Amino acid sequence: MEHINNPHLVANLIKKFFSNLKEPIIPFQIYDKLIHDQGVSNKKEFVKQFVLSLPKLNFITLMFVIDFLKKDVVPVEKETKMTAHNIAICFSPAFMRSEKPSFADIANATKAVNIT
Repeated sequence: MEHINNPHLVANLIKKFFSNLKEPIIPFQIYDKLIHDQGVSNKKEFVKQFVLSLPKLNFITLMFVIDFLKKDVVPVEKETKMTAHNIAICFSPAFMRSEKPSFADIANATKAVNIT
């Protein structure tokens, strides 16, 4: 197989894979806590604690994908127009979702991406 150097293709395949998992990489119960605790004063620390509480395999997988995105997608932002924030918006629904999604969950998930 030829070397694939199209970050769009690789990123879309990754997104599709995670979107099709029976349970997302960030389990339903963690998602519910992340979304419904929006009034936290130190959001970065709050999110860090939830990430560290992921099952070991989920944590390793998530860190691997984030590392790929950080090293191979963000640096070509000028060509792809994908800032780190845009990548977070695109990938967050693949990594975390409600067990019973509603329109309110979609709106809250978009807000949850804004950690800063």
